[in-house]
Amino acid sequence: MYVCCMFIDCGKRSFSEVTFEITSPDYPDYYGIFTHCLYYIHNPFNNILSLAFQTFAVEYESDCNYDNLTVGISL
Repeated sequence: MYVCCMFIDCGKRSFSEVTFEITSPDYPDYYGIFTHCLYYIHNPFNNILSLAFQTFAVEYESDCNYDNLTVGISL
């Protein structure tokens, strides 16, 4: 049986403040294997949304099967 992800407590998951910070679990230490976090950013006034990454490091794997970040939009 293949286990994709382990949903753990990732901290606050929903954001609507003007500015905020999202960090991985246990940051600045490494997060555990099979960790999956999903965050929602609410933009009720349809303002321009800007993402800035201060520190970003993932394990290299040519197909991004291990670590990845996906940013999407929901209408």
